[in-house]
Amino acid sequence: MLKITHLVVALLVSVTAFSQSFYNYYSVGLKEYNKGDFKQAYYYFTYAEKDLDISSISNYDLADYYYHYGISTLKFDSTLIKQASARLGTSATYGLFKAFEYLAMDAPVISSVIAKQIEHIKFKKEPVERINYLKAIIFAKMDSPDVRLKAFDFLSLALAQKYTLDNPLDQPMFTNINYAQYIDLIYQYKLIDSRYNYLLKYYVEDRINQSQIKGKYEKMADNQARVNETTRQNMIAVFSKQFIDSVGTLKYNLTTSQNEYDPENETFLITFESGKRIIVPVPVAEAPLFDQNFANLTYKNASFTLRNDEFELVSVTIANPANDKQYAYSSLDVTEFNPTLMDYKFNAVEIKPDDMPGNTGVISQGIDIETNIPVTSQQNPYAFALIIGNEDYQTYQTGLKNEQNVEFAIRDANLVKEYCIKTLGIPQSQILFYANAGTVTMNQAVQQVQQIIKSTGGKASVLVYYAGHGYPDAKTQEPCLIPVDVNSSTMDFALPLSKLLGACTAYPAEKVVFMLDACFSGGGRNMGLMAARGVTITPKDVALSGNVVVFSASAGNQTALPYRDQKHGMFTYYMLKKLQETNGNATLADLDAFISEKVPVQAAIVNKQEQTPVTQISPMVQTQWTNWNLK
Repeated sequence: MLKITHLVVALLVSVTAFSQSFYNYYSVGLKEYNKGDFKQAYYYFTYAEKDLDISSISNYDLADYYYHYGISTLKFDSTLIKQASARLGTSATYGLFKAFEYLAMDAPVISSVIAKQIEHIKFKKEPVERINYLKAIIFAKMDSPDVRLKAFDFLSLALAQKYTLDNPLDQPMFTNINYAQYIDLIYQYKLIDSRYNYLLKYYVEDRINQSQIKGKYEKMADNQARVNETTRQNMIAVFSKQFIDSVGTLKYNLTTSQNEYDPENETFLITFESGKRIIVPVPVAEAPLFDQNFANLTYKNASFTLRNDEFELVSVTIANPANDKQYAYSSLDVTEFNPTLMDYKFNAVEIKPDDMPGNTGVISQGIDIETNIPVTSQQNPYAFALIIGNEDYQTYQTGLKNEQNVEFAIRDANLVKEYCIKTLGIPQSQILFYANAGTVTMNQAVQQVQQIIKSTGGKASVLVYYAGHGYPDAKTQEPCLIPVDVNSSTMDFALPLSKLLGACTAYPAEKVVFMLDACFSGGGRNMGLMAARGVTITPKDVALSGNVVVFSASAGNQTALPYRDQKHGMFTYYMLKKLQETNGNATLADLDAFISEKVPVQAAIVNKQEQTPVTQISPMVQTQWTNWNLK
């Protein structure tokens, strides 16, 4: 394609070398740009530059040209900024600045080969503090860990130049590089009033997120006994104590100090290098030996607290090896740190399909979709997935029966994730996976998906899979996805399907495909979450827009049923079966036909109920969707 394009353009230039003006190429380039073909736009803008006479066009046209040229260049190949910066010099035009701004704000990952060009580029008419902030963001997204650290140099420059950093604690591009270094930097510039509280929070969250991962040889029962809300609270206390005591010891420097003795009260006043002081009772008869051996004293079991971002010593035992005596210091004026006051955020607990209660440790040989999973050698860098399996509602709510859980939902979600990685070529790091997701987690996931789609500039291919309860809003009949901590009396906290759809279509995407193994009538695989009401409700349809197709497990007031022999949802089983049979190459039309044929028949045979899958297509893709696949 590249050679053909060059040939066509070269012929065009040779035939009309003198008659073809800058504006002709510029106009054609704009058409390609507006169609989203940035490669073609780049080529036309490049040839337009050969006919560019700056003295003969307006400043507005010049700026507009370089704006579109710069964006096309970077969207086609970000490394080409080297050519642009070399061609335009250090006093770059408005267009190159806009391209540079795009690189900072929208490009997902940036090659480190352009580090030097980014470091030295200048913009005469732009505030230098903003340029340094944008450089900081660009360096933070570079693919080399060593190069990424330079982001802090430019961020420090920007802050020193009085750049206003909005929401300093919500800057993931910096916190993901080195959280402690970033916190120190924004504390130095007085953007936060506390440093150690945030470092403590990060330390505890990181340790608990690591500790709750199920071990390779750990049984499910042992994992559930080890990872639950009670043990998590205990771990919070333990890890908080670890952090405070270790950092407090460093801040106090307990091994370096001086002393004064008060014989009247038989106490030593010990001053540490940090300037902190403690008073320790020592009998007058033992005081000389304590003083003579002061440099060799050892400090044991030091306990600290964190108050107003300062570490204070709560208690410590001082041992004198010269006489094997121990002396205790304890402060009555210092309150122990209360870790429950912190607002922690932890990852959802990920459980593998063969770890679920009632499942054996070895995948059953009778479950054909769990064996011989097709493997592709290709990955799509712009493919993403959001996968949620909400199964255990009973644990998170009082008064629910075990039958009101969603049988096999986590097993479904985990197997979908495995097919995404192995068969569809979605990078594992680009899969958002949640098991038993609550209200906060699901809403955060929606926001994250929207941000991902925005950052890819229309290239994202997104699969959204949900297995769990659904229910219509009582007032509007709008279908909602139900977090595990929501029930019929707290439906205001449910996630409207329209909100999820809106997040996925707020910005252009190549395609977004929903697979919803849930019903929205109030029924369920075993017993509906709202079963106490004794009724089912027919939810209203949701209007679709954008490049969206929605596959739903059942229609109207029907129920999304399980396929117990295969230990999966009926809908999910046949969806994955078709992917297995076609090595993931089935078109959406193929999937639709297969699921529509198999699910109703098998549901009638196995469950003796009606279940008719429904596929909804956005009006914008009525003619294209049939040829799409999930890769």
